[in-house]
Amino acid sequence: MEEEEFPTVYLNRQVAKMCGCCLQSAQHYAQKSENGIHYVSEGRRKVYLWLEEDIEKFKNRPDLRRKQPQT
Repeated sequence: MEEEEFPTVYLNRQVAKMCGCCLQSAQHYAQKSENGIHYVSEGRRKVYLWLEEDIEKFKNRPDLRRKQPQT
């Protein structure tokens, strides 16, 4: 019988360290439902479970603090 492979999941702290950003940036991104980060638990005690594709989307997100050049 073959063993089923499960995807590797990462927590907010691990993602922040991997991406070189502060923990709050990763938490804020994960809390937005449109970003689709899976979580365990309910209410304020959610634990966000990041997949590799979530981390790639986070790394490639637009930087909204930078002003876009006006054309």
